[in-house]
Amino acid sequence: MTSALPASTVISTAAKRKKILPMSTLKEQMKEEHLLHRYKANQKSYDLLNVVMIYLSDEKVRNRLIGLLQLLFRKENMSGDERNEILKERYNIHLTEEQREELNTMCNLSEGIVDRVTERVTKSVTASVTKSVKRSDAIESVRNVMVNLRLDINQAMDALNIPTEMRADICKALGK
Repeated sequence: MTSALPASTVISTAAKRKKILPMSTLKEQMKEEHLLHRYKANQKSYDLLNVVMIYLSDEKVRNRLIGLLQLLFRKENMSGDERNEILKERYNIHLTEEQREELNTMCNLSEGIVDRVTERVTKSVTASVTKSVKRSDAIESVRNVMVNLRLDINQAMDALNIPTEMRADICKALGK
């Protein structure tokens, strides 16, 4: 039985390029990169990949590793410079200039994603609320015209130029 690679070893593959390749091809293209130690794994062990999923909450935790992961991946309203300072002070991790740039890029990407999602949700909610208000206004207007001008529902909708696609809904809402 072969042992798994240590956490300080990174295996880079063609999968990073979004290609789905057979495992035999992947094993040939995998390259071992040492981040911390000089541990050397046999290439035949490269297909022994493990996936670990960690769900990070916003709550404060006592575990330093989970806290570090929260800092890197969950803190949405924090700049790269702020994260870098916390990395230095709390975790004694000193980043190189290149790593700081990558951290800033990562933070900017997440901010961009949050901004895009916020924009989409805002547009969706605005459209939904606008449609609901128009529907309510149309129902109320048809009701008022029917009562005040003593018209039937179709005459009232014609007088108000109610679009065809809204008429069935208004009839249903007014019980007609």
